[in-house]
Amino acid sequence: MDRSDNSGSLTHYGVKGMKWGVTHDPAGHAVATPARARASDDARTVENAQVKIQAHGTRALSNKELQTVINRMNMENQYHNLTNEHRELLDSGHQQVKKILAYGATIEKARKFAESPTGMFIRKHVGKVASVGLAYVSGGGTAAAAAGARVFVPNMLPSGK
Repeated sequence: MDRSDNSGSLTHYGVKGMKWGVTHDPAGHAVATPARARASDDARTVENAQVKIQAHGTRALSNKELQTVINRMNMENQYHNLTNEHRELLDSGHQQVKKILAYGATIEKARKFAESPTGMFIRKHVGKVASVGLAYVSGGGTAAAAAGARVFVPNMLPSGK
């Protein structure tokens, strides 16, 4: 905007960098203004026939007009069914890929844990702990076995833990 004091007029030159057919969203990002597609002559004919049907029923249409409406509706239905079928296949495939990637991430986390100090400790002592625990759970012998498990397991843990 230019305010010239000597001429007394206000002149506006537009917004710097603004392009025709481009608007800005609330965040200030440029968004192209979508161009509206014109309806085909066939589509407009069917729309007009449907307005007639709503106002006066199917008796207001000739056989040819009614056949045109039915054909158009059938074709639109077929198109809709075909595109939805492909979309369902894509969605199913997308879900499978997400599952596989999630499994891979879980396996990678388990591998990293196994290489950690805690994981190595568990790998080293899991056989001993499992046999003592199994003896304890299955009643493997006597109360002495259970008492031994209560003593053995704490002694296996590293000091300070």
